[in-house]
Amino acid sequence: MADKLEVGLKLQAKYWDGAFYPAEVLAISESKKRAKTPVKVHFVGYDSSEDQWMAVEDLKSKRLPAPKAKAKAKAQAKAKVWDYSGLVKGTQCQAEAEGKFWAAEVVTVATSKARASAPVKIHWVGYTSASDEWVGGDRLRSKALKVKG
Repeated sequence: MADKLEVGLKLQAKYWDGAFYPAEVLAISESKKRAKTPVKVHFVGYDSSEDQWMAVEDLKSKRLPAPKAKAKAKAQAKAKVWDYSGLVKGTQCQAEAEGKFWAAEVVTVATSKARASAPVKIHWVGYTSASDEWVGGDRLRSKALKVKG
């Protein structure tokens, strides 16, 4: 794909921080040594000490084909369907909040389609009922919660 690029072409290149920045193609190598990183770029506005050899996957240009969305397609295809029948009022569980799991208790399980994405109302142990929250199976841990399938 490096053959679709040319020296002097302005594009976006991924820096070590993972963000894309404006860059310019300085050189294109056809050497076997440079097969993985065949394009040398200069980041616009930066010193030449920041110039890097880059993989084509780390470059964005209208001349290059768009990257394939692998991870998103797999995630959507494997969406879990939860069986909430084991959860009843008072069931002890753990619920996720801000990346951590905390002690919680089931208040109710809704069966309506309007609550399909988050059908379980939980009460955070040690907090007032004002903190109660509706959550889905992806944010719960309990032996009573099963995946359908």
